[in-house]
Amino acid sequence: MPIIGHIISHTHWDREWFLTSKYTAEWLVPFFNSLLTMLDQYSQYCFVLDGQTIMIEDYLDQLPPSERSQSQKKIKQYVGQSRLQVGPYYLQPDWRLVSGESLVRNILLGHKTANKLGNV
Repeated sequence: MPIIGHIISHTHWDREWFLTSKYTAEWLVPFFNSLLTMLDQYSQYCFVLDGQTIMIEDYLDQLPPSERSQSQKKIKQYVGQSRLQVGPYYLQPDWRLVSGESLVRNILLGHKTANKLGNV
């Protein structure tokens, strides 16, 4: 019986774990540019973001207005095709430091944001 293995292309992004979000947001442009290039070039390629949608907002905020619309369109296209998995959270929660209420609101906002992109 053959063994089947799956490789899940994904990322884990800590917005403000050891550096400020202003600093880490600078990494998002090369990351997303490479990711969108991979999705453009390889029709079977899929990618899983780490469960939060705020990194997409941070990425788009880093772009000049002339590039923002095109990148957002591509992200929506790949999310709609389920080739780019986003959500369900808005931002990465620290389960030990927040209340249940904030976790619920976080996931509700994440679902709302991901649905605007095409899919949770």
